[in-house]
Amino acid sequence: AFLCKKGERAVDNNGAAQCIAVAAAQWLSLRLDCLGIVLVTLTLLLPLFSVQTVDAALVGLASAYALEITQYLKNMAGTVADVEAKFTSVERVHDYSEFIKPEKPWQLPSDSKLDPCWPQTGCLQL
Repeated sequence: AFLCKKGERAVDNNGAAQCIAVAAAQWLSLRLDCLGIVLVTLTLLLPLFSVQTVDAALVGLASAYALEITQYLKNMAGTVADVEAKFTSVERVHDYSEFIKPEKPWQLPSDSKLDPCWPQTGCLQL
């Protein structure tokens, strides 16, 4: 019963962390969509209010790129998050290799003082 409750708590904690991660990803996605909307709106409205005449082909090209910039921003944010998550494991391996004390050797200098026939039997006497 104890292990079942401990396992259920672990699953609940994992679900809560996943829920927060999904909410944060959707929050970022919404903000990037808003940034893309502002960029597209500015790209389409600036030629209307410009003093000089602007070629329609250039406006179309700029608007096509502005429409795709939102997807590029989302991909870039996802890639940066993925690289950061993977780099955490690199930092962990570096910490393990630098800051953990090595194990003692299999052979100690005091082992040479022992009788070569030691131990003769596999029993303990207290």
